[in-house]
Amino acid sequence: MDLIGLRSDLLAQLNRDWHVHRQLEASDERKARDKSLENTLAILKKIAGASDISLILITEKFLLNQELSLYANSPEEHNSIKTALSQLEDAEQSLRIVHNPEAYRNATNTYPAKRKENGLPFDV
Repeated sequence: MDLIGLRSDLLAQLNRDWHVHRQLEASDERKARDKSLENTLAILKKIAGASDISLILITEKFLLNQELSLYANSPEEHNSIKTALSQLEDAEQSLRIVHNPEAYRNATNTYPAKRKENGLPFDV
């Protein structure tokens, strides 16, 4: 095996890769993508700023479903996203209980020995 030839080939390829990378950095497509991502981030910040936990959970669920349909390309990614979606369902169910004061009081009274803070159950 010609090690000098391999090193020369690698150096030439790395230089080509750098050139292509620099072209992509300056491309109109890259600039459009960056602007689009800035707009998406601005929308997500507005959602977070609304301080509406239901809206945040719905948004997270939407984003995870989109990731599942567009980007998940391995069984591990698929399972991870499915697990996250399941955990979001649990959070949504908990939110429904918390928004119902009577149901929340009943849940609190169900575990009287549980550690409490300010009279509310405290999970460590």
